Amino acid sequence: MPEGYQLVMTIPAKANNFEVDPLGNIYLIDQSKLIMLNPLGEKLHEYSNPMLGDISSVDVTDPLRLIVFYRESNQMEFLNNALAEIASPIDFHDYGIFAAQLVCGSGMNRVWVFDTENRQLVQFDKNMGVVQKSPAIDQIIEGNCLPDLLFEKQNQVFLNCPDYGVLVFDQFGSFSKKFPKKEMKSFCIEGGDYYFQVGSDFFKYSKMNFQEEKISIPDSKNRRKIKYVNGKVYVLCDKEISIFIVQ
Repeated sequence: MPEGYQLVMTIPAKANNFEVDPLGNIYLIDQSKLIMLNPLGEKLHEYSNPMLGDISSVDVTDPLRLIVFYRESNQMEFLNNALAEIASPIDFHDYGIFAAQLVCGSGMNRVWVFDTENRQLVQFDKNMGVVQKSPAIDQIIEGNCLPDLLFEKQNQVFLNCPDYGVLVFDQFGSFSKKFPKKEMKSFCIEGGDYYFQVGSDFFKYSKMNFQEEKISIPDSKNRRKIKYVNGKVYVLCDKEISIFIVQ
């Protein structure tokens, strides 16, 4: 039977997107502004660097070393747990990447970058030396798909192409498998299971029995982004984030 969820908290929030770190802190992304809330929804810190443009994504896998990516300026920077800069921004132009589409963290302080020009993943070490590259995704799927989500988890790298689904690579950049679910707005992994949003609906795919089920979430208006993190479902609407737990 599909799991049912009950509302435990609603937090006023104006954001284009959001992330939740392993400690339960919430990060609101509002154009060039990043706002950090504690698990109770109380504001802790705020950061903005409008010189770099709007924030495209934030990787909060390591709460002590956040990765903030700015696609417009082709740059990224690292922030600590108080949203203070750890070092000067890194310009990918200086390292042979002239159109970075996506960025995420990797083990040993490395980063993965999706290079739009060469259509491949590139891994850099902490000194921005190239460690390894994946095959061009054109060798894996047909069509000119532009990916919109990239993250590393459980020694695997996940790259979502909305018109095709998720491509899974191993930690060395070799293509491993695919999850052919189209038009996902979010994609998360918890306990080995996949959680994803299609339209305003949210689903769980169990890798144990290969079954897909719709997660029942109480009505909320204008669901923009839904994510499953640390056993909770977070729903971003126009003016708030609602948090649900299993009933």
